[in-house]
Amino acid sequence: MINLDKKRVILGLSGGVDSTVAAIFLLEQGYEVIGLHFTTIHSNQDNGIDRAREVAKKLNIKLIEKDVSKEFSNIVISDFIYNYSLGMTPNPCALCNPTVKFKTLIDVANAEGVYHIATGHYARVKYSEKYGCYLITKSINKRKDQSYVLYGLEEDVIKRIIFPLEKIEDKTKIRQVAKDNDMLNANAPDSQEICFIADDENYIDFIKKYNKKYSDKTGNFVDNTGKILGTHKGIAHYTIGQRKGLGIALGKPAFVTKIDAKNNEVCLGDNDELFKNNVIINNVKLVPKNIFSNKNIANLSGKVRYNSDTSRCNITQQDDLLLVTFDQAQRAITPGQILALYDEDFLLGGGVIV
Repeated sequence: MINLDKKRVILGLSGGVDSTVAAIFLLEQGYEVIGLHFTTIHSNQDNGIDRAREVAKKLNIKLIEKDVSKEFSNIVISDFIYNYSLGMTPNPCALCNPTVKFKTLIDVANAEGVYHIATGHYARVKYSEKYGCYLITKSINKRKDQSYVLYGLEEDVIKRIIFPLEKIEDKTKIRQVAKDNDMLNANAPDSQEICFIADDENYIDFIKKYNKKYSDKTGNFVDNTGKILGTHKGIAHYTIGQRKGLGIALGKPAFVTKIDAKNNEVCLGDNDELFKNNVIINNVKLVPKNIFSNKNIANLSGKVRYNSDTSRCNITQQDDLLLVTFDQAQRAITPGQILALYDEDFLLGGGVIV
């Protein structure tokens, strides 16, 4: 670690406009940039490799191509399929970042003798005097903030990260920088929500393709008293809070309020049944090591999904679990999703909703 070069940086180069402009900014700051492109899945869909090569050639930077498809399949895709079989809704990005993407960035950086790593995420890194460690913080661009999916990173990784887009408040500026530098991907569409599922494929088809043993098993729609309301087409088709595509008419709006994988039941109810104050999370990862000097932590805020706002909460440690109690009830808290914990803009960590 002592001999790692701080004038060079390994940048995750997907071929998209964000990572392209990240490379441009790093070069302007005087870094020697080495691009790293990941192949996470082999398919007929565009995986960005040709665009990454074009960017590297245009910017005259070295490009390392890394096939991580085996690790990605064993860790991220298997978890994705397994959780849907349990009636949960996983967040593959939050799992991929610490276990595949940033792990590979660090591994390659160490092998190349490079200290810094970088990505095109909208987030920042700051040292917290309060906690005595480096932490991810929210992006200046709150609408594009991606700190939520970075909750699983450890401090020894965080302190080596550069986020070149950290001060960008508007995505149009990113595209303008790309145009000004004659980049062919300046107007390329933003990446889709689940990177390994093709645009013309839905996640059920993907699960069936990768898990030949999976088959939709019909079961009962029930209400909160257990009364049978109809037949569902398989629990993997549903998520908490879902209203559209249920395939059942009850004469009033109905929402998925619970998924019971053991009994193969999907519970339907009113919108007000979706609001809850208490959440339990496992797989807890918190960067500050002294956070539980007191058993109960107050005046923090939590975020229960990527596109939700943070809300004030208290957390209480219960063995390997955390009980998170929100001041205001949160809608559609979904098992499998991440609950990220913040102190103001500082991301402290989080866990998986159970």
